[in-house]
Amino acid sequence: MSLAFALLASAAQVATGSSTDTMDFSHSYVVWIATDRGRCTFFMTDVGEDADQLTETLRQNYNASAGIEILKDSHTPHRCVAKVQKAVKRAGFSMFRVRRGTDADRSPGIP
Repeated sequence: MSLAFALLASAAQVATGSSTDTMDFSHSYVVWIATDRGRCTFFMTDVGEDADQLTETLRQNYNASAGIEILKDSHTPHRCVAKVQKAVKRAGFSMFRVRRGTDADRSPGIP
């Protein structure tokens, strides 16, 4: 394992507070990351939000103890991942993970 990979893996565990390998995300919320012309947009429903709007939506309408899966694709810029991680942390979520989403993960209405 390269040093860079080890450091990146370590940073991911610190960002979530603990290793996500043992956490149960079966009842967690899902946030999809989309980009259009370089703009990061986040979807929990069919309404796209920026990072500040997402933070407010999560604070008002969601239970932080349930956790969040942040779903991306192979073209998602790292800056968008960083923005959504910051947004969910500001909303009080400490259990989250980032992974590549699949068609099976996609709810109707999510672009």
